[in-house]
Amino acid sequence: MLRHGLWQSYNDFRLLMPEALGIQQYRGRKRALKAGLSRQERLDRRLKREEREAARKQYSFMERINIRRMKNLYALNYFFAKQSIF
Repeated sequence: MLRHGLWQSYNDFRLLMPEALGIQQYRGRKRALKAGLSRQERLDRRLKREEREAARKQYSFMERINIRRMKNLYALNYFFAKQSIF
């Protein structure tokens, strides 16, 4: 029980130290700097998000897998073609 009281006193003392107060103030200012988004910024973000979703939905799951495979094969063929030149 004595240790708990000792640690509590130590923690209370640390809260009074200037650097601890500086950290608390810094965190408070950091939160205050987070400004809300304007209506235009929200609209821009929503449009970008919708563009990304539309691009993702452009191809079906299997089409995306096949495209990825073809890209990998193309990269391998390109690599081996360069190797055979030398």
